[in-house]
Amino acid sequence: MKQRTNLTVLSRSELAQIKISPESVLESVKSALIELDQPGTLCPGKIKVEVPESVSYSMVGRSRSSNSVGFKTSYTHWSKTHQQSARDRSYYTTLTLYDDSSGYPIALLDGAAAGTLRTPAVSALLAQYAGAIPQSALIIGSGTQGQNAAPFLLETFETLNTIYLAGSHSVGLEKGAKIASTAAVKLGRKIRIKIVDDPTTVSSNCDLIIGAAGPETRCTVTASDIPRHATVVVVGYGIAPDICHQASRVITTSIEQMNVTGRDYADTDGRLPNVHAELSDLLRKGRKLPRIDETTFCYNSGLVLTDIAVGQILAKEGLKQGFGTEISLW
Repeated sequence: MKQRTNLTVLSRSELAQIKISPESVLESVKSALIELDQPGTLCPGKIKVEVPESVSYSMVGRSRSSNSVGFKTSYTHWSKTHQQSARDRSYYTTLTLYDDSSGYPIALLDGAAAGTLRTPAVSALLAQYAGAIPQSALIIGSGTQGQNAAPFLLETFETLNTIYLAGSHSVGLEKGAKIASTAAVKLGRKIRIKIVDDPTTVSSNCDLIIGAAGPETRCTVTASDIPRHATVVVVGYGIAPDICHQASRVITTSIEQMNVTGRDYADTDGRLPNVHAELSDLLRKGRKLPRIDETTFCYNSGLVLTDIAVGQILAKEGLKQGFGTEISLW
């Protein structure tokens, strides 16, 4: 019998309708990170192609546990006349999954959907294994990463009772507040959620700070704006480099990836601070770092293994929930 070779394609609008719990995403991402650097699992560094008007990244990886291969590509383009304007920025990313036993493709989907889930899940795990026990959290960023951070923090931290949201776009912040409120209700939690114009007005009272804003953000906190014991997680922007260099501990998802995508945090000599631990190692050992009264800086760089894990959930649940289109490529 001829092996099935149809490719399942999931559009952005379809992916937005698929129901997936933060708990299932956290578990799949955690399993993928534990698998990192194990025999048969491969996750090489990103390839970066950059010219004045655009930047592209490409990642490929193999998951031994699921016997699958994933390719993720992203492309950001700015207009030649207004390169720093958010209105003139376009961003596209795709994720393709293959069955490694046959070589046939499993699914093609909008990579942003996987990133919207795996990135905040990794941020929550970074904070958890950095020893954070937060009562209050500040999320900087009004885009999809900022909007979707709260459900994963609420799922991870029972101690959390206050969430502040700060960013450049009121519509995005209101959406983030609604997402956070809905997540709290599902968990039966009473959470104070507040939108603030300036993150520095509340940052000194926050145990956990997530920088998930875009490069054009006007909302940024510095080392002098945060409490001494804060855990700070960088996803995008909103965190000044001095926090990174003054932190007592630095944790990352991958030292190799941080050296590629984290150059904004290099000092004047082009050096990044020493990394004290990688998240995958902490997860494998089941060891959370002790809480300290010093700043912990966490750098969240995307790993394709986590994209593969979340992409598989989206593909499986999408088909189960009636989404996706099958096409024949050959």
